[in-house]
Amino acid sequence: CLPKNKGPFPAAVLVHGSGPHTRNEDLFGHQIFTVIADHLCKQGVAVLRYDKRGVGASKGIYKTATTLDFADDAQAAVNFLRLQPQIDAKRVGIVGHSEGGMIAPIVASRDAQLKFVILMGGPGIAIDQLMLEQVRDAMKAEGALEAGEQQAKRYRKVYELMLAEKDVETLRTKLRELMMSEANAIEKSVQLEIDQLTSPWFLTFIRFQPQQYLSKLKQPVLAINGELDFQVSAKSNLAGIRQAMKG
Repeated sequence: CLPKNKGPFPAAVLVHGSGPHTRNEDLFGHQIFTVIADHLCKQGVAVLRYDKRGVGASKGIYKTATTLDFADDAQAAVNFLRLQPQIDAKRVGIVGHSEGGMIAPIVASRDAQLKFVILMGGPGIAIDQLMLEQVRDAMKAEGALEAGEQQAKRYRKVYELMLAEKDVETLRTKLRELMMSEANAIEKSVQLEIDQLTSPWFLTFIRFQPQQYLSKLKQPVLAINGELDFQVSAKSNLAGIRQAMKG
């Protein structure tokens, strides 16, 4: 998307959240990135959107890719923009939504020439802690606070095991022992959950420490989190982002 006036233009790369998204980042019938790109273009900022690897028109394999792979893809998009004659290479930034809010700091921490960073619903605390908050907040929103605390307690054990055990096959064995010891455990359901938890993407995701990258950022950063969002709590994550960037 290019503005109608004469360039070279400042530009932004839009980086999607988790899931097999196309360049539109379509969620519940709302094309988030289509709307954002249109708005930025009308304000004189060029925008590059792209389909995730293995999705839409993009090549590659989605199911084995991790957040770190998606960060490489985002860097490639930034590099591509800088080579375009209509773009001011010194004024290229990155906008990350959700998981994209993890990816943007990875790219920015490695690319000192990046001009700006915008985080939309991005995490500022360790992902295992974020996931526990997510369970509690989601159940609270449904009026089931006690059940949420019980679920969080259960997943705390699971995530602690995942952080401690690095060998995948050993981890799978330990997870199975833990889950099959639970009341009403069903073999098929346990196996399915273990497969999901030990996928390359989730293993990378649950071990991710946003502060590691946020603390290295030198660029101007705009962090936007929604007060009604129980997927990524605004209070804890904005506090984490501020704390990480104090240095």
